[in-house]
Amino acid sequence: MNGEIYYSFIDESGNLDAKNDNKMLVISAIVTKDCLALARAMRTAEKKVRRVNKKSSNELKAAYQRPETRKKVLSELSKADISIFSVIFDIQTIFNRPYNLDEIYRVAMSILCNEIYAQNKDILFILDKRYTKETLRNQLSQSIFELIQHNFPDTKEINVSQCDSIEFAELRAADFVAYETYQRQKSDSGYFEIIADHIEKEIIFKNTTWEKIKKESKTPQ
Repeated sequence: MNGEIYYSFIDESGNLDAKNDNKMLVISAIVTKDCLALARAMRTAEKKVRRVNKKSSNELKAAYQRPETRKKVLSELSKADISIFSVIFDIQTIFNRPYNLDEIYRVAMSILCNEIYAQNKDILFILDKRYTKETLRNQLSQSIFELIQHNFPDTKEINVSQCDSIEFAELRAADFVAYETYQRQKSDSGYFEIIADHIEKEIIFKNTTWEKIKKESKTPQ
C-alpha cells in the first residue's frame, strides 16, 4: 500500500444503546486508492436496486434493506479494488469498560485508524458523521490523532474528515460492509463471503478487560 495516496471510508454498525443488553460495535473501513471507482460501484448498485424497487430512497442504508438488495450491493463492491479493515467490540464481554459509550466508540475508531495508518502513512480518513456537536467531532479527531502519534511519534498531523453519507457514495458502501460484518458476528447468515477476499485485517475484542485493550493498542492513558 505504500507510496500512493489512499482513502479510507469508515462507518459503523451495532448497538451502543445503554438500555440494550446485546451490545456489539463494528467499525469497518474500505481503503482504496481509487475512490472514484468505489463510488461508481456503489452508485451502480443503487441504480440496480432502484430499477427493482421504485420506492428506494436516495440513500440506501444496509440495515433497512432486503437480503437480495444487500447481496446486489456487495456484489458490485466486490468488483472494486478495495481493502477492508474492521475493529469489533463484543462490549458485553469486555470487563471494567467505561460507562461513557462515546469513549468506547472513540477508542474503537482510533484503533481502526491506527491499524490502517500503520500500513500507509499517506492516508485520508473520511468518517461517517456520527455527531452533530462540533465538540464531539473534535474529540473524536483528537483521539485518533493522539493514538497514531503515540505509536508513530514522527506524525505531525493526520487528515480526518467527518461527512454525511448522503454526500458520499463511498461512505454508503462502508455502511454495507460494516453491517455485513456485524451480521456475521451475530450468526452465519448473510453475504459476508462476497467481500471476504478483500479483508485485509480484522481485530476482535471479546472476553477481555478495558485495561488490556488499551494496553495492547498502546492507547495513551
